[in-house]
Amino acid sequence: MTYPILYAHGDADEVTSFETARDYFTRLQAPSKLIKIYPGMRHELHNETGRAQVLADYVEWMKSANRIGSPGRAEGLNRS
Repeated sequence: MTYPILYAHGDADEVTSFETARDYFTRLQAPSKLIKIYPGMRHELHNETGRAQVLADYVEWMKSANRIGSPGRAEGLNRS
């Protein structure tokens, strides 16, 4: 993968496994990657009551990706 990755997941998602998603993220190779875990949120983050924060996080990540491009293998685990 040659693009920066933002991986967002709700930890209360009953459709897909949070643990499997986290394990996949760990193995994912990308020049930079960030996983955002939203406590208490389910499968459709953009339809949750906290969607304003989710969308703001997406926009902030896009701005950051545009500013810094793909700087090596930066990794992060971020719980909102």
